[in-house]
Amino acid sequence: MGPLLRIPLRASVEVDQDNIEKTRQLAADGYGFLILGTHFSWREGFDFIVQTQRYLPISDKPIVMPISLHQYERQKGLLDHFSAIAGITISPVGNEDAVKYGYELGAGLPEYARNTREALLAGGAAGIAIQTGRRNELELGQVKKQPLRFMLSATRTKPSSSVALLFLPMTPFEENVDYKAIYEKKNLFKKYDVRFGPIFTIAEMYQLLKGINTSLRSHPIALENADRPTITEITIDELALVILSIAVDPKYNHVPKELGQEFLIEYFFNPENRYQ
Repeated sequence: MGPLLRIPLRASVEVDQDNIEKTRQLAADGYGFLILGTHFSWREGFDFIVQTQRYLPISDKPIVMPISLHQYERQKGLLDHFSAIAGITISPVGNEDAVKYGYELGAGLPEYARNTREALLAGGAAGIAIQTGRRNELELGQVKKQPLRFMLSATRTKPSSSVALLFLPMTPFEENVDYKAIYEKKNLFKKYDVRFGPIFTIAEMYQLLKGINTSLRSHPIALENADRPTITEITIDELALVILSIAVDPKYNHVPKELGQEFLIEYFFNPENRYQ
């Protein structure tokens, strides 16, 4: 873990003991971890590494962090040095943001997938940019290209694989945050509200998705002013985004409450529905 943990990031981290115990047991059983969090400024990558190393018992395992290719090229020397002292692998990827700066869409994806697969097989961790980049808000359309599904396929992860999804939602602790104003800032001295968990094995995630879609087909959700006015099924990426949305600042969260705050919370916390 070393020097990285001494970065003085201000954060109020909510850690459920059940999540810690489950994480420790999964790590002992050889599971690898895919980490999904929110991303709205320059800082969250640091939190991803710090909180992962602090709470996951994988200090001797590989950790992979994706970064937009144009951001990596701007600060290559600094990031390579940071990667070396932190003991992590930084994987630059050509996302839609990088395309605006002349980089190829998808550049670096094969190496990122390879690094992620190696980390998972070794019982390490890798970040998944579920929003596909820094965003001013969290909304359902950000997962149209299904980055989680792509990575599960690219790493040959099956429902029976020893892989778990750890959710790390975070937003600034203060009220009335202007997310457009902090988009280009590092926010290193801003206090964050960080939630460690929930955590699902990939088998649990697929079971949860199956149960939710069974419920949605029987009782569709109607949305106002939406591209999809009626929700009868969601993807695994949409489920991941909805899970993230429950614990973040309502000002940042633009996921329809009918699908998140109202539906998923009621569904998930009903013992008769869990993983069914």
